[in-house]
Order: sequence, then C-alpha cells, then structure tokens
Amino acid sequence: MRRHRLITEEEVDDFQSLYDRGCTMTRIASICDCDYSTVNRYLHRRGVAIRSFSEAVTLKFNPIYNEKLGYVLGVLFGDGSVSGSVAELCVKDYDFAEAFANTISEVLNKRPVCKISKSKDGYYYVSVHRRKFAEWFKALTYGSLEDILFGNKEMARGFLRGFFDSEGTYDGVQLKVDNKDPNLIILVVNLLDIYFGIEASIHQYYTKSQWNPKGYWVFRAYLPKRYHSLFLKEVGFSIKRKQLGGVCCA
Repeated sequence: MRRHRLITEEEVDDFQSLYDRGCTMTRIASICDCDYSTVNRYLHRRGVAIRSFSEAVTLKFNPIYNEKLGYVLGVLFGDGSVSGSVAELCVKDYDFAEAFANTISEVLNKRPVCKISKSKDGYYYVSVHRRKFAEWFKALTYGSLEDILFGNKEMARGFLRGFFDSEGTYDGVQLKVDNKDPNLIILVVNLLDIYFGIEASIHQYYTKSQWNPKGYWVFRAYLPKRYHSLFLKEVGFSIKRKQLGGVCCA
C-alpha cells in the first residue's frame, strides 16, 4: 500500500494558491505529484473553505447533498449497483434492504416507496428505475465523489454508514471494512480521520472465491478498539446485528 509522502509548508502554499485560482483538487494533485486525498487533507488542516461540488457535466438530476444521498452512494459503491437505468441491491438482511429502499425513495422523491421482494434462496431485492439518477451516478469520478464528500460532513456520515452496511464487519471484537478497490478504502480511512477523528489502518490480503478461483487482492481498513464506540455513535450501521456486534456478512 502506498504511503503518503511528507508535504512541506511550501507545497501546501502551492496547493492553496492553485485552489484559490480555481484548480480542482484532482488537478492540483496531478500538478504537484501527489494524490487527491493528500491535497484535500492539507487544505482542510489549513482551514481553506472547500468549494461545493460542481462538474462540467450537467444532467437533469438535481441532487440534494445530504446524509441520505451520502447513504445511497455508500451502498451503491458497496453491495449495490447501477445497471442501465436501474439502481439495485440484493442482500440477506431485511433491515438493510428496508433502509436502502426507504432512503433511495426519499432521495429520488419516489412514491410509493420502493418495494422489497424476497427470492427463493432468502435474499431481499430492491430496485428502482430512474434514468436521470443513473446517468448522474455513472458520471461520478473518484475526484467528483471526493469533492462532494469532503465538503459535507453529513454526506460523509451517510456514505460511511452505507459503505459499512455493505462491506463492513463488526463482531464485538473487530471492526473492519473490505473492498477490492484500494481507492475506496483510502477514501473511507480519510473520511473517518478528517470528520470523526478515527484513525484506521490499511492492510491487504490475497483470497479466492468460487466466482474468482484464481484469486484477487482485497484491501481492508481496521478500526482500533478504542474507536469502536465512537464509530457506532457517530456513524453506525443500519443493520441491527452489525450495530450490536453480531456475525457479519451482508
């Protein structure tokens, strides 16, 4: 896992100068040979007012940037998916499916609330057809996702809850979250640190599955035990068994 290099005060001056001149943090990272999260972290530490999210691509979905939208994004970057014009989720926990159905219905102003169906093998399935939202979601880049999350604590809170509902584990002893994408794990670690003062460590391991017998790398963020109660209070899970420290696997 790549470590962030040390940044000098002169480099932070450059970050701020470029940002004040209208450069995006993604562009600054490219110019200054570092990653996006480094630029974001140092600008926050210096107290620079972060601009609200705006992208060149303008679509006909006008989101309200709040905790509920953050939750939907966290789920969709985790267990959920967007295929064509359909956002969907298929999980074992009814309370997870219910939380997603209620939240995405509110975000998309959908009435009645999305229905939850149950498959023969015991999975709960939620789907919602919204072309404009699907187009907006597919246009998100890592840079634009970070822009909207790092500028809004409540969105960050919702995103973390949705992502941990999807990919997280809490059994009363260990609190961790896994994903094959290291960028998402780094994003999660930075959000936890910047907004909630939770310092997580990143590890990686190699595993295999029936769907990928050749194996693949998985990246994992561990939250030390001293932060467990803080996480459960400030972010938490929508899934009751996880919130109470039960066996985990969505």
